[in-house]
Amino acid sequence: MRLERLENESALTRLVYNYCHGIDRRDLERFLNIWNVDAIWDAGAPLGRCTGIAEIQKGLSEGVWPAFRASQHWTTNLVFEIDGDKARGLSNVVRRATQAARGSSHVMPSPSAVALGSA
Repeated sequence: MRLERLENESALTRLVYNYCHGIDRRDLERFLNIWNVDAIWDAGAPLGRCTGIAEIQKGLSEGVWPAFRASQHWTTNLVFEIDGDKARGLSNVVRRATQAARGSSHVMPSPSAVALGSA
């Protein structure tokens, strides 16, 4: 049981890291592989809410990436609650982004922990 929990926590940690690497490196395949087909990505402004892989791909490639020339995401304080085949997690996120239009850079800490969702 303990080994299975560690393996599950490791897989969830990789999911969070693949989100960061996928969006920051503009690796569409890596980014899309973390989502279920009916996933909801609620990223806030300027993107808003995307439902399903096709909308997530469109939001990323037509919204986020054109708006930001570069980005870096840092995640800390990962905490997971695993109950059978369901999991919930929290992570603090800090993002540095360079806007494409102005070339200005800003750092945005998360206002609160980000919910990773349930599986």
